[in-house]
Amino acid sequence: MTSIRRRLFGFALLLLAPILASCAEEGDWRAHQRLVVEKRPVALALPVQDDSVIKPEDMSRLQSFVDVFLQRGEAPFAVTVSKGEGEEAEQVAKRRASLMADLLTAMGVDQAGLRVRTVDASDVSPEGMARLGYDIYAVRVPQCGDWSENSSFTPFRNDPLPSFGCAVSRNIGLMVDNPRDLIRPHALDGRDATRGATIIGKYRSGEETVSKGTVTSTISTVGTQ
Repeated sequence: MTSIRRRLFGFALLLLAPILASCAEEGDWRAHQRLVVEKRPVALALPVQDDSVIKPEDMSRLQSFVDVFLQRGEAPFAVTVSKGEGEEAEQVAKRRASLMADLLTAMGVDQAGLRVRTVDASDVSPEGMARLGYDIYAVRVPQCGDWSENSSFTPFRNDPLPSFGCAVSRNIGLMVDNPRDLIRPHALDGRDATRGATIIGKYRSGEETVSKGTVTSTISTVGTQ
């Protein structure tokens, strides 16, 4: 009798093996719907002048280019100015490159992150042309809508469905302000620790935390008669 029970028990284990195997640890949907963050170069070409560095009509383009760098660009900020032939042309190009560097510094670019040099002129970059460039982080979001599998019937496995979690990952990728934050957190600013402790102390004691004269309020008249 004992032998028969052992045989039946072994046979039952064989039948249950596929079922038990299907109860493996749940898969991570992020492995299928992960966001891919990568560096991409951006560039801007502007003619350089000796008097005003760049033309007034090009200033808005330069300002927008610098604003993007200050918001989510990666140093170094490269500046190359094309030079003509001869010693005099090289000195002119160096002077223009120096003026461009001074202008960028005045616009908020850290001087330590600037990489300025002169290059020989070419058909693509004629004499007096400045090429600016840096890297930014960009994110590639997953494409959703794969309903190739039946969500109500997935026998013998616990793998997530192809589109499971896709909308969440895609929305995060589309909404993130700086894709670099998906790789590493944003650096802390240089806030005054003493001032911060003072504000926290006032908050705990119920005192006003804002200095007088720093906050103004107005009453909106929208919707009133």
